[in-house]
Amino acid sequence: MRNRLRKSVIALMAVCGLVFVAQPAAAATPNWFDIKQDGYGAQLAGRIDWIDANRFNVHWVRLYDKARDNEPVFWVLEINPGWTSSWYGTKRFNHGGYNTNRYWGPGDGIHAIDNPINHVRIWVCVGNTLTFGNCRSDTKNNPYYP
Repeated sequence: MRNRLRKSVIALMAVCGLVFVAQPAAAATPNWFDIKQDGYGAQLAGRIDWIDANRFNVHWVRLYDKARDNEPVFWVLEINPGWTSSWYGTKRFNHGGYNTNRYWGPGDGIHAIDNPINHVRIWVCVGNTLTFGNCRSDTKNNPYYP
């Protein structure tokens, strides 16, 4: 009986030209990341909260120095609008030395705005420069990107 009723309702909707479109599920806005540089001495963990196609906030980040050396560690965001070249945010350093960490939270106001943002790449590096030999990265796609 239930199956026959369902078929009748669908047929009636088709005759009347009614179309019901399911609402898309809300995008999974937070993006967790944990970037480990086992051979390089830095680790970065945190969360990005996507707001819309044009904006995100960095909710929190913790940067660990895991190397017994005299080099600082840092992290930086690379923002990719998807149709032009990428741009980089501010480098944020931990100069504390081996086995120390530094924390940035919601009150630090780390965010980006562009029109739109396709994805963000989070880099964690040892030393003072962003070079491919001493850095690792993780890319987070914007769930709202058109």
